[in-house]
Amino acid sequence: MTKFDKVIAILKELGIPADINEFDSRLIIQKTVCLLQLRGISIGYPFSMYIHGPYSPELTSDYFLEKEKLQTGETDTELTETERDILKKFSEIFNHEKPSQLEISSTYAHFTNTLYYSSIDAIKATRELKSQYSQGQIAVAISKANQFLYSPTPDDLQILREETTEWQHIGFHSLEWAE
Repeated sequence: MTKFDKVIAILKELGIPADINEFDSRLIIQKTVCLLQLRGISIGYPFSMYIHGPYSPELTSDYFLEKEKLQTGETDTELTETERDILKKFSEIFNHEKPSQLEISSTYAHFTNTLYYSSIDAIKATRELKSQYSQGQIAVAISKANQFLYSPTPDDLQILREETTEWQHIGFHSLEWAE
């Protein structure tokens, strides 16, 4: 099994078309692999920041060298249960038909998880690099990246419940007063 065989298995599982003649398709492959690696799926492609976000020349080389294999989805690689769970979460959060969302999300994720920017600095850097997109598009994509990469622990959820309980009560009372 090569790392590219794993990419083929992932794209097949996600239902992502692999038409490398189309720029958007190549962008989707690049950003998907980047985000999945950052979430913990071991694939092994190095990424650096380029104009359209994280990019791996090695991945590009592999999909052009293995074009036929990619298009047929030919691979013997089996994904683990954990990898399938991560792919399921990826599918729930990201729409692979929106390459701009993947571009922004992976850019922010690369800044925070690979270059170790603080979240504030990563937001600023993402806004600067992706200035062609609206603030709303950037905010949604960053939110999706965080949702995908950082799963709250049961302790985190309990702390959140405790911190918001009082605000929920105030909100309910204000609704009663409004009636």
